Amino acid sequence: LYNASAVAGIMIASSAIFILSQYDLVQTQWRGLYFFGSIIAIFGCVARSQNLSPREKPVQKTLLSTVTILYTHRKLVFLMSIVAGFGYANYVIALTLMNGLLPMATGFSKTEMLSMNTWLLGLDFIALPCFGYLASKISREKMMLAASLLIAITAFPLFSLCENASMTM
Repeated sequence: LYNASAVAGIMIASSAIFILSQYDLVQTQWRGLYFFGSIIAIFGCVARSQNLSPREKPVQKTLLSTVTILYTHRKLVFLMSIVAGFGYANYVIALTLMNGLLPMATGFSKTEMLSMNTWLLGLDFIALPCFGYLASKISREKMMLAASLLIAITAFPLFSLCENASMTM
């Protein structure tokens, strides 16, 4: 659910850009999206600063205790950083490729790509909790291995379907 909520935020941002592009307002109204995002960020900071659980005692953490905890669990932190970086790289590549590069290499317009990107993010938003539930029923390691193999096997053939694709690019 945590990852799905992050995707929901990305989907809302993508939808807003798509709507602005539909009315040819991206060049003049993009600052409004940053303003809206800053209001949401302030709301998030205020909500996080509130003690939402009255039974929990606030824990005073110093920088040294945080560093000690990170050092103690350094292997786990390293592995989590790799996985998070891989996931983020996948989103960045997909968003950059779909919204920036594919309109240059295909017949799709930028507005069509923004629409397609928003729909794919919606599909991702729905799929994440479903795959999370599935991972709770079978081994998470098997799910990750299967997903990694599927990406490795299908990435090159799918990209080669792009117009003007070649082995040397």
